[in-house]
Amino acid sequence: MNNGIDIPTNNSITTIGATSSRVLPSAARNVLTLRNSSTGGQIITFSMGNLPAALNEGIVLSVGQMWVDSDNGEYKCWEGEIQAISTGADGKLSVVERGR
Repeated sequence: MNNGIDIPTNNSITTIGATSSRVLPSAARNVLTLRNSSTGGQIITFSMGNLPAALNEGIVLSVGQMWVDSDNGEYKCWEGEIQAISTGADGKLSVVERGR
């Protein structure tokens, strides 16, 4: 709750395959955390926007690595789509997303 208003939150694990797919739609966010929680050594690459993700082109996460974006003063958290691709068929991406 924020001043009595519910803030949408997404806490999930998404399976990422060897072809690019949309992981998150556009949304009003003030915090976004993405973590590679794969157990088979898969490397996940994600990109911001509606273009397909390509391996090693964009933000690359090895197992256990994370990327965080959040509001800070005038800077606003990314609110567009997120696309992702994995080096293997069963990559896992943990998502924590908090909306406005």
